[in-house]
Amino acid sequence: MTNQETHLPRPLDRGEAFFWLLDRASANNFVVIAEGEGPLPEAALKAALARAQSEHPLLTACITAHDDGQLYFEQGTDNPVALTIATAEADWRMQLAQLMVQPFALGETPLMRACRIDLGDASGWVFALVFHHSIADGRSASQLLLEILEHASGVDRPQRTRSSQPQMHAVFPPHLQGQAGEEHASELKQTKRLEFKALGKPDEFPAFSRIFGPTDPGLVSFHVATEQLTQIAERARQEKSSVNGAVGAAQLLALQAAFGDGAPKLLSQVHATDLRDTLVHPIDHSTPGAYVSMITSTQLVDGPASFWAVARGLTQDIRRQLQRGDGHQFFRLLPPPENFPPTPEGITAFADMIGKWPLSNMLSNAGRLPELHKAAKISLRHVSFALCPNPSVVVFCTASTYQGRLTVNINYEKHRLAEPVLRQIAATFEQQLQGCATL
Repeated sequence: MTNQETHLPRPLDRGEAFFWLLDRASANNFVVIAEGEGPLPEAALKAALARAQSEHPLLTACITAHDDGQLYFEQGTDNPVALTIATAEADWRMQLAQLMVQPFALGETPLMRACRIDLGDASGWVFALVFHHSIADGRSASQLLLEILEHASGVDRPQRTRSSQPQMHAVFPPHLQGQAGEEHASELKQTKRLEFKALGKPDEFPAFSRIFGPTDPGLVSFHVATEQLTQIAERARQEKSSVNGAVGAAQLLALQAAFGDGAPKLLSQVHATDLRDTLVHPIDHSTPGAYVSMITSTQLVDGPASFWAVARGLTQDIRRQLQRGDGHQFFRLLPPPENFPPTPEGITAFADMIGKWPLSNMLSNAGRLPELHKAAKISLRHVSFALCPNPSVVVFCTASTYQGRLTVNINYEKHRLAEPVLRQIAATFEQQLQGCATL
């Protein structure tokens, strides 16, 4: 075993435990989605899923609660990945949204499910994997999705068992571990309080209701073509921003427009941030693992004329906070998981905490994904992912780029945000992003 490996059982770290608690308080599973065509028989999918379980350690793990309330990853049973075969209804995205929020029980193995939805045309389909967020993040799950599709479509590769990966917090830079890390977190907490006070409280979106209860998720999507995305990237470089900053700005301008009064708004955006490149040992995306954290940026949004100022502000602020250690310390700045035992009372206390967070919007960008192997007997149009927002998040938007095409998924909860309002936000979001290169 190398110093980058770990064995089961092992305790969930702060981030993994946070995702488990969040899923109990408000659905937090996520789904990775491939839209394609070509032969994808059920038997081949089952064989590819079984092979994935034999090669990736966390695909045979379960989560258990010990007597002291600590959550652990343990080796689970030999249950195969459940594969659902369905026919597309009026909107297959809504079918996937409903599958996404079905919870995983304590002790359940595996913490991943699969679904193939057959479309109306002769060979078109959607293939998706649903994950418990404690075992994967958007990029590592997307790479597994592509790997499974390759194996199911005739790509011949040698069997390769991956090593178990360590807890994220165990491979933080030395100054963010142990007592030094605690002292850094304490100083950072005070700094962030002063920053929050100076900025002021973000504006509350009047059309949003902070309610818990049964989850009724919704999902809408749009795409940006390769040529248009290239133009956005070039303009972003000129503006000292990034494509991610442009996507974030388009999202915030869409929210500001939905207020309906035309006034400037102070809006927060939480960015899911991949920390792999900042760890003391290299952790790649070749096997599922949760190595993401959250960084919040608050910007003054004042209509289309502010687009690139907002995009630049997001890009620079996120980079500044990442270098400062905000992403590494996010989970340490929260009350420890031990404060929320895996009981109804503990989950209620956790739900009360997140229900008091400032209202925000979320953006998670998986970046450019690898392409399917040329030997595969299928073709893919789009690869993306989706996650339902919690009660303090108006919309959870995700972005993925496959073969130069960008897919944006806008995820919402119908009890909290009415569909007509969401459709207005989605239309403005797409309009702002598609047109930003010529602003």
